[in-house]
Amino acid sequence: MQDIYKKIYEMAALEIELPPFDFGAENAFIHKGFRISKTIKGEYSWKDVRFDDYYEEVDPLITEKVLELGFVKALTLVMIHNDHDKIIQINRRTINIDMEINNLVIMATNSYNEKRRNTSKVERSKTLSEESKKKRKVNLIIRLEKSKALLEKRRHILKSEREDLKIEQAFYTGRIKAFEDLNIN
Repeated sequence: MQDIYKKIYEMAALEIELPPFDFGAENAFIHKGFRISKTIKGEYSWKDVRFDDYYEEVDPLITEKVLELGFVKALTLVMIHNDHDKIIQINRRTINIDMEINNLVIMATNSYNEKRRNTSKVERSKTLSEESKKKRKVNLIIRLEKSKALLEKRRHILKSEREDLKIEQAFYTGRIKAFEDLNIN
């Protein structure tokens, strides 16, 4: 494995025109979330650092691609693949938000219909006095307004979240297009 890691380190040194980062006991090249490093003792390590909470060994398929295509090109292709996955996740989340918004509209309609139904029941009631009819109508209206306000607030939050997702999707789509324009594939 050390021979393979040494080849990858040498590829990185040739393809990345910047000097390696100096971490005291080791020098490392970090590119697109991957880190290849060489210690003072001459030992090499190859880590996936895309996730900030832990480092893990690089997938052997990615290592093969790096040896086959080169350091920068292979890692750029990995990043493009990850961006495609992010776009798919964004699309799924957008669909879920649209469904939630439609559900909130249905809930608001049902709430309004229930208020109308109950108001007409109160009006038709012969056992209630005019004053109690008035109080019940006011209570129904207050309850409807509270429900309406909560539903509108939730809808507003979902719409702003959907707009944020559209911006994020445009970012990843633009980044993919930029890499495809470079004819990396």
